[in-house]
Amino acid sequence: MRALLCSLIVLSASALRAEEDVVMKNTSVSEYDDKGLEKVRISPQEARFSGDRTTLKGVDIRTFSDGKEELHIISPACLIDKSYQNKSSPLHKGASQEVVEISGPGFSIKGVGFDFEFSRVPGPDGKLVDSRTFFIRDQVKSTWRSTEPAAKPKADGKAAPAKSELPSDKIDISAQNLTYDDKDKKAVFEHDVIIVSDDMILCCDRLTCLLVESLDENKKKRTQIHTAFAQGNIVIKRGTSTCRCNDAAYYLAENQLKLTGKPVITEGRDTLQARRITILLAAKVPSGATPDPKAPGDIIVFDEPVIVSWRKLDSPKTKPIPAMPAAAVNP
Repeated sequence: MRALLCSLIVLSASALRAEEDVVMKNTSVSEYDDKGLEKVRISPQEARFSGDRTTLKGVDIRTFSDGKEELHIISPACLIDKSYQNKSSPLHKGASQEVVEISGPGFSIKGVGFDFEFSRVPGPDGKLVDSRTFFIRDQVKSTWRSTEPAAKPKADGKAAPAKSELPSDKIDISAQNLTYDDKDKKAVFEHDVIIVSDDMILCCDRLTCLLVESLDENKKKRTQIHTAFAQGNIVIKRGTSTCRCNDAAYYLAENQLKLTGKPVITEGRDTLQARRITILLAAKVPSGATPDPKAPGDIIVFDEPVIVSWRKLDSPKTKPIPAMPAAAVNP
């Protein structure tokens, strides 16, 4: 990003007067790291420079790590403001009212209206590292996959299923807005959050996802959700059970769900309430496979005090005793 702005602004200063706009079309500019590997590539259909502001149309931005693509950002248009730049920590801010699509290895995010910041901050070793933060304002929809979709069957009708360290193959998350921090590997969804997986639906006010980079069977990096923390008005539906609480933590690697904040589990007319409830989720059944009736189900562990309300069992219906014959009563 910095290379694009600096190089094109130098061109504009040498070609035209400072007060005139500079317009460039179908250009592509890249920034490289100390190893000579590409870090950022910006390829807009049109770039208009006016002082510290740059307007891009047909936005196509790609970021790389060690030469491998990390993020791909697409939007019809956005505005970049260079007036915030700090010499000790270069910072570029941008905004747009348009639709945006952000994708990476293992995930895709879409929304309407966004802001972003590209900066450099000190890393663990004291060296400056890239930091990228995106805020999407509305209509956020995202998909997270621990594996690629299964390949189409070959001529013999067989297709090897993809493997992953994480149990869930696909998670869809929608919300009103989203803050995505690429450096800290964190995504925060807020307002009307809905999480849908193969066997569970979770609704809440706020969801904080901690991300991790894992390797698939082809040794390719994938950015996946490792832990999810839900807050506020939580409703979880799984099978015939409904869970309600104020706080919940979902650990994908352990396949555990921990509920706090007055958790209540309801199934039919049965309810279970405790100070804290931990659900060890049953192993998922692969798509197309027949469930094993002997396989263990969810295991629920709870802390006292416990309040339980079971429905009353219906009394078994007994056959009426036949009346004695008249002859037997009055011989």
